[in-house]
Amino acid sequence: QSYLERAYAYADSKDFKKAIEDCDAAIRIQPRSVVAHVNKANYLLAMKDIPKAIQTAALLVKDTETENGVIM
Repeated sequence: QSYLERAYAYADSKDFKKAIEDCDAAIRIQPRSVVAHVNKANYLLAMKDIPKAIQTAALLVKDTETENGVIM
């Protein structure tokens, strides 16, 4: 949770690289964190890294499908 809070602070100051690093740390701790994945995708979009943003979102959808059998 503290990684995500710090990621918000980095994003507010437009330091998206550090925000993404903190999202990655949060994802390592809690791999199915929807908030961490969505925030990471948004920060990647802010950096105009559309392919990685799509990949991040796709991983979240894949995990959701695997867990529940449907997309939520």
